Amino acid sequence: MAKYRSWPEQHATVAVAAEQPSAKQFEFIPGSVKIASRPGSGATVRANNRDLGVTTLLLENIEPGPVRYTLLQTGFEPLEVTGEVKPGEQTFLSGVFRKRIGPQLGKPWENSLGMKFVPVGDVLVSVWPTRVKDFDAFCTATNRQRQKPDFPQDANHPVVLVNYEDATEFCEWLTRKEQDAEKLADGQLYRLPRDLEWSQAAGLPDEGRNTPEERDGKIREFIWGKHWPPPPGSGNFADTAARRGAQGAIAGYHDGFAQTSPVGSFAANPQGLFDLSGNVWQWIIEPYNPASRWGVLRGGCWATYKDAELSLSYRNVVDPTGREVIYGFRAVLVPETPQ
Repeated sequence: MAKYRSWPEQHATVAVAAEQPSAKQFEFIPGSVKIASRPGSGATVRANNRDLGVTTLLLENIEPGPVRYTLLQTGFEPLEVTGEVKPGEQTFLSGVFRKRIGPQLGKPWENSLGMKFVPVGDVLVSVWPTRVKDFDAFCTATNRQRQKPDFPQDANHPVVLVNYEDATEFCEWLTRKEQDAEKLADGQLYRLPRDLEWSQAAGLPDEGRNTPEERDGKIREFIWGKHWPPPPGSGNFADTAARRGAQGAIAGYHDGFAQTSPVGSFAANPQGLFDLSGNVWQWIIEPYNPASRWGVLRGGCWATYKDAELSLSYRNVVDPTGREVIYGFRAVLVPETPQ
């Protein structure tokens, strides 16, 4: 009897003659696997976190026993194929991909509320802050009352008077809503942007460092460039129409809005994103530093007039439970489940 690794036992009878050496050779022959997929071909074949090639794929010198491979094809759900390899034989494995529902990495997306998203890095970013009508849908579905500011807003204005928890719960509700409606696949979700994702969306160069606190204010750059004051039409900031009591304003700047403006009223940045500077401050998901419970807002608002606060690298450090008429948020969508 001979046994080697995963090969089946081999048995042989050997005749032994007196004073004569006897030998018997055992051969352990590997098998092979051929993998095909449809529709089309060219799917990546992966096993043990290693890419082995693309379909149609022939894998030779495979030990006998059970095998499992994951097939990946852009626009389709991951596909697993399994089988049993036998010595000296070829095992054929095949599978049919199922079209992936929901958003895809690197492609624009419009969701069930009419919120539009564009790709930035590994996520999709809402092209504008969350609107009154988006948040009202959440309030209606969850039986809550939206707090309203003391100035007029229509459905296309950015929602205000939302704290960190409000913004997070909106994202969680929208994720459940669209997963239940099969608009999102398992693992796809809405959330607030990370600090570096917001910076990337704003077009900032690499800020380095590890926390919002360490990156705070390190780069002086505005949505319109490096100079001050802002040129006409740069965004909804504190102009003379927004002056309230002792509040300041940007001298000589006029944007036409006393408080919030409809989203998209000013030009988009090169990535197709509106209101990254001005209109409303926007929550990010991380605290100012790991040891604190201070929340962070980015981007400035309709009441912001100081150049330091309109710099894209400025972090506004606030109580995350606070609700102010200058606080809003922007959602991002995670389109890929990590493999």
